[in-house]
Amino acid sequence: MAILIRASTIFVLALFTFNPSRGQTPAFSLGYDEQQPIPAPEGDKLYFTLAYHPQNKGGVKDSGDVWFAVAGDDGFDSPVPLPELSTEHYDLLIGFSQPNEVLVYHANLNSQQVIQSYTKDSSGWNKGEAISLPGLKIEGDHFSASLDSSGQIMVMAMDSYGSYGNEDIYMSQFNGTSWTRPINIGGDVNTAKQELSPRLSATGDSLFFAIGQYLEKLEPSRIAKTFPNAGGRDVLLSRS
Repeated sequence: MAILIRASTIFVLALFTFNPSRGQTPAFSLGYDEQQPIPAPEGDKLYFTLAYHPQNKGGVKDSGDVWFAVAGDDGFDSPVPLPELSTEHYDLLIGFSQPNEVLVYHANLNSQQVIQSYTKDSSGWNKGEAISLPGLKIEGDHFSASLDSSGQIMVMAMDSYGSYGNEDIYMSQFNGTSWTRPINIGGDVNTAKQELSPRLSATGDSLFFAIGQYLEKLEPSRIAKTFPNAGGRDVLLSRS
């Protein structure tokens, strides 16, 4: 059975660094919608999706391109777009399956929802194979996903088959040759509300995710006692 903990003091899912004397400070801000920060395995770069920026492939109407920033001595350099990993529609870097390989979700690549692999060499990023997830079906407008530290487990948030309502969290695992069919991780975590932006811890025993208007089905006294400041979207931690 999963144990849920509200993680309001944990700085996951945001582009922040931590300074003990000053608390959380932005690593950078472009004045647009920065989403899904993914550090490179070497720790020298930070990748993320940026929405509605004029330099996106689709311009200010483009809901997300992949960008990155290089880590320097005093923080991060100015972020730059990665057109090789982007389209004129929503693009999300899911994570590193290997040190030189990433998986990117494209909401519209040749009129299809596609998870595409890219490999990096001395010339830059090169398009690889499309990743087949058996039965993958995204009903709503939202999709977010990430890989665990091994690159072998993918957790996804989407409105799909078997959903408890709105977006739920699903999981797929790489078995050495292919990815398994995404499965709903169940009612211990998923609710009729939105579960979004799932991320597994480095050890694989904890799942961080965001949820909107958490668990109205609980008794009001239990909500007040367990999550006294819950409201809007909160970050939760599920431990197995």
